[in-house]
Amino acid sequence: MKSCVFASVRLSRWTRILVLCGSLMVAAPGAGATESGSAGLWKAGVARVIITPQEPMWMAGYGARDKPAEGKLQDLYAKALALEGPDGARLVLVTTDLVGLPAKLTESIAGSLRDQYGLVRSQIMFTSSHTHSGPLLAEEYPVYPVPGLSPQEQEKVHRYTQGLPGRLVQVVSDALADLAPARLAWGIGRAGFAVNRREPTAQGFINGANPAGPVDHNVPVLRVESPEGRLRAVAFGYACHNTTLSDYQWCGDYAGYAQEVLEAAHGGATALFFMGCGADANPLPRRTVELCQKYGGQLAEAVEAVLRDGMHPVAGPVRVAFTRVDLPLDRLPTREELAERAGGKPSYAQRRAAWLLQILEKQGRFDTTYPFPIQTWQLGSDLTWIALGGEAVVDYSLRLKRELGPATWVAAYANDVMEYIPSRRVLKEGGYEAEIFSADLAGAAWEPSIEERIVSEVHQQVAAVRGGTPPAGYRLVWSDEFDGTALDLSKWSYRGLGRRRDALNVADAVSVGDGRLTITTYTAEGKHCTGMIGTEGKFEQRFGYWEARIRFDGAPGMWSAFWIQTPAFGRPPNDPATAGMEIDVMEHRVSDRSGQDISGPAHHALHIGGGKSQSHVTEDLKLGRGFHTYGVLWTETEYRFFVDGKLTWTAAPVSKRPEYLILSSEIQDQSWAGTIPAGGYGPRPSSQTRMVVDYVRFFAP
Repeated sequence: MKSCVFASVRLSRWTRILVLCGSLMVAAPGAGATESGSAGLWKAGVARVIITPQEPMWMAGYGARDKPAEGKLQDLYAKALALEGPDGARLVLVTTDLVGLPAKLTESIAGSLRDQYGLVRSQIMFTSSHTHSGPLLAEEYPVYPVPGLSPQEQEKVHRYTQGLPGRLVQVVSDALADLAPARLAWGIGRAGFAVNRREPTAQGFINGANPAGPVDHNVPVLRVESPEGRLRAVAFGYACHNTTLSDYQWCGDYAGYAQEVLEAAHGGATALFFMGCGADANPLPRRTVELCQKYGGQLAEAVEAVLRDGMHPVAGPVRVAFTRVDLPLDRLPTREELAERAGGKPSYAQRRAAWLLQILEKQGRFDTTYPFPIQTWQLGSDLTWIALGGEAVVDYSLRLKRELGPATWVAAYANDVMEYIPSRRVLKEGGYEAEIFSADLAGAAWEPSIEERIVSEVHQQVAAVRGGTPPAGYRLVWSDEFDGTALDLSKWSYRGLGRRRDALNVADAVSVGDGRLTITTYTAEGKHCTGMIGTEGKFEQRFGYWEARIRFDGAPGMWSAFWIQTPAFGRPPNDPATAGMEIDVMEHRVSDRSGQDISGPAHHALHIGGGKSQSHVTEDLKLGRGFHTYGVLWTETEYRFFVDGKLTWTAAPVSKRPEYLILSSEIQDQSWAGTIPAGGYGPRPSSQTRMVVDYVRFFAP
């Protein structure tokens, strides 16, 4: 059965994919670190709230439904598991019995949690069970091309959606209030009812049954118990559509029954389910309550087997990452195609085309990329938990576990459920999961490169969170996650405004938004402009671990840097212990004097003052234009430089003075960074010459 109503939910999201109306990036700090101690030093809190609609309203998941829900088999829940390390660093898992949470909702909720509890985006993981027996959610556009959805029914959808963020903020608040000493352990079980649904036929791949197709039968399990051994919570996952049922009653499907069975068996415990990469798997056979309960029982027994048979304790450190990757789209419908379809006979496709055409006329043109969320939690030295947005097919979990090791969990339907996320294989084969909302958008699809883009970002995040820095025992004492809309002047100052080398340092080259700091290099009225900020007089520190996650989009004639310096630099000369020194954690150039491309290597340097310097270039990194994590561990005897967690250089002597942080871009023509391009760097609104910073953090021993 074609999931047309869920497609309509995604369609309202799709307008955010298609319509270019400013930046679509959402606040998303990248890989960072928070320390936790050994097993037994954790705190955990858990809470739940019923989110079953209190009035009959439209359900999400199937296009064949033609009326509102008529009752319930079980209540729907939102649940939260809060975890806290011994230093106070926190993580929050939110699970929901919903078909999917869109980014607009998750970012709104994350913003409230940041304001109330100081949680940054990477600390919160939103998941959905993808039950097809839950309510339809509204998006930012008021009209839904759903057959039978009257204005009265639209109002119900809006009313329910508008009340949801408050409930989810409250359930997280309740979980944080419930924090108490706990022990954590993890393990992996197995359940066998998922069947690959991409059935090959003479006419191509259809949504059917393919018992020989790939599936992921792993059941990851996280146990949370009191110091006395009482089970307080169990979080678990499985990679299979929650589509056993297709009637008109609210239900969490097999995942809802599995949670119900586990909670009944462990009185007082809370069970939380998250979906794996099950976009191309169904529970088969299906369509009866008895089968739904059977599959729920099988999944619960798989969890029980892990709880019984021994698990691995979770000990710190905990490190977290979150970012959004721009995934490119392939061919999109033209204005003419939409107009032709909108003028056809009344149908679902005709209504949808008319709707898209209206938005296109209003907004001007379609965008060609989508900001896709990727999140990684590293729990202890072994367990890596990855969360992907959208309906990711099973190839992603199988590949990532093969490349990253078996102690890797891959959740999907996390943080933003916008569309199917096919692999290169699925895109090549074609069929339902390969297309954008099936054929109604005239063959629109993701570009084949999306798998490599997603996997590459996951590898970068995992390298950062597994990097081993900062050392155990270091604590986070200062950071900027750039979650606001302007530079935080309590932490930073504009540095060196006015002429510097062949550019002007100007304040408007520095901007904050979408969870990132951007320093834009541009040319206006024949003058080259760029920016520099520092923490002098506001935050200065000696000894510890400095880290930033940065993307360098450079151009010849300019360079960008993440560096540390003392106010007393060079006074007296050649005396770093007394006068301090300049520590270039990373300097980035795209070309040298000869014009040769040198954008790939990492460049570190120490300047002692008085003319003495030393530097190191790591040639084999091939950094390119992606985000990478750069850090320096400054001890009393040496500096240790890291890129994506990899040790790249060790150097001495060291400064013994407190120093401050600087983020900068500079320009000098015909210098060690090459020659300024003819015509400069373009005006500020369109310049692509930028230094983009996800976060900066300092950890003290």
